[in-house]
Amino acid sequence: MKDSIRKIIREEVEIQEKEQLKEGALDNIQKALTAIGVVYDPADAVNVLISLVRTRWSDAMVNAVSMIPAVGTGIGLSLKKLLKVFPVAKLTEVFGKILTGGAKAAVTSLVQASANNPELFKSIVNGIKEKKSTFLAILDKAGESVDVVVDKLPDKIKKMVDPKTIESTKQAAPNLKQFFATLTSLSDDQIDKEMNKAKEASQA
Repeated sequence: MKDSIRKIIREEVEIQEKEQLKEGALDNIQKALTAIGVVYDPADAVNVLISLVRTRWSDAMVNAVSMIPAVGTGIGLSLKKLLKVFPVAKLTEVFGKILTGGAKAAVTSLVQASANNPELFKSIVNGIKEKKSTFLAILDKAGESVDVVVDKLPDKIKKMVDPKTIESTKQAAPNLKQFFATLTSLSDDQIDKEMNKAKEASQA
């Protein structure tokens, strides 16, 4: 009995140690990508996709918006304020739908979750709309450039890259692009309509 308990504990410790090593490796990879992004733009976008795959929702969204030239930083800061009021469960719902290709459902969830901050939300969406084509082009480039970006990593960091993470990163690119394309296709009236639905549901 004691031996079986020891075995279970030992296996659990090994699993946790492997997970910590994996997370530490991904942290190092993302730090390296941040440095590469100074001279190679797609690295920033790949970094965003890795954050998405790691379920670091806020980092992924804020950094994605911050990539937009000229207006990105301001929108990113506004979005950070907005994301602070979202429950973790709501963020998980929204980004879970993005990862599985449910762009329309993800946008609906995000709009409804922003019902208490309509003006801030609409200002963010309208800011993204101004640079929509540039932003979507960056996400396109990110999906196409994952292998190239990884190849630019220092050899020591490159050895840490898990092929499964890379494959998931490639798959996340079109899903994130579809999400932003759907979000920026909304008019203010459509946003108001979804927000009113959310308010009515909460009062029912």
